[in-house]
Amino acid sequence: MSGESRFVSLGPIHLHRVMEIERGSFANPWSEADFYYLLADRDALCLGLLHYGELIGYAMGYFADRDFH
Repeated sequence: MSGESRFVSLGPIHLHRVMEIERGSFANPWSEADFYYLLADRDALCLGLLHYGELIGYAMGYFADRDFH
């Protein structure tokens, strides 16, 4: 990717946009509390893709035993 797109670690500052994307993408979206929980979990994966400074996608998940959710 060139300079106009980059991956970032997500934080609370991104949550509003994550929720917009989530609600527009899923019939049964995760709650805001679910995302806060992941953001607070040091072992969770919380990545976002910025395109010209706008969050356009995200990947968040966590390990439960040997599975990744």
